[in-house]
Amino acid sequence: MTLSNGTRLPKIAWGFTFAVAFAAFGATAVAQVQPAAGGAVTDDPNRIYATVDGEPVTEADLAVVAMEYAQQLGKAPSDMRIPELLEVVIDTRLLAKAAEAAGIDEQDMVKRRLAFERARTLRNEFLRDTANNAVSDESVRARFDKEMADFVPGDELHLRHILVETEEEGKSIIADLAAGGDFAAIAAEKSKDPGSGPNGGDLDFVPRGLTVPEFEDAAFALEVGTYTEAPVQSQFGWHVIRLEEKRKASPPEFAAEEKRIRSEMIREFVTSKVDSLRAAAEIKSIPPPEAPAAEAPAADGAGAGAAAQ
Repeated sequence: MTLSNGTRLPKIAWGFTFAVAFAAFGATAVAQVQPAAGGAVTDDPNRIYATVDGEPVTEADLAVVAMEYAQQLGKAPSDMRIPELLEVVIDTRLLAKAAEAAGIDEQDMVKRRLAFERARTLRNEFLRDTANNAVSDESVRARFDKEMADFVPGDELHLRHILVETEEEGKSIIADLAAGGDFAAIAAEKSKDPGSGPNGGDLDFVPRGLTVPEFEDAAFALEVGTYTEAPVQSQFGWHVIRLEEKRKASPPEFAAEEKRIRSEMIREFVTSKVDSLRAAAEIKSIPPPEAPAAEAPAADGAGAGAAAQ
């Protein structure tokens, strides 16, 4: 987090990169994905939009491409999405046929890449289908209910702070406060934090884990109504911190935790599924061949003789 906007820093990195993507998958079949929301799209996956050398381009074909280029399509006007998808399908098919005519599909590395793309697609669809079945709405809610049964509310602190660039400035502000200065007024005048400074240094309620450790340790050591007796240094500068009030955190709502829980459950499912498949498979690691031993250097006499010849 930066103290000026309260943004939480990410703390978790998934073990399986593809598990993150599955967390966002719904149960919608590929043929049901509408490629151009807001455009003239039917509910018929066999609806034909064009033909290429007599081969139809259907709604289902466009849906597959729409999934592949979802991020780019999001920037296009809705009435342009179907034409863009058609261009992608048509150009791809024509270039693929040209590659086949040139014999590129018979190249060894191309065959290997095609085999890998097939395996990757099957992997994704298998995990999508099985994860959607395994991680139901009911199971996500059950996990949330269990978490709430074990929930122990922590403390949240209503804090103000004044951010300055040097320790000397911080000490000067603490001296002003000791002489009766108003914390909020001094923050509005001198704090370098553009987010909280104009609001009298008000950071609202802050739970543990939201701020950098140096700031958090100092804040949670305060008593209500007191401020730090010495400036606190962090990566952002020097802080003078005041604790306005303390309360227990409220339990989170299901809507705020549903996505996180579903992601965790899908990650756990994928990990378990892969582990079970690996355990049932016969996998042998073959070490690379040892590098040939370096030839021993020739004796001085032999080397000299060879050089003289």
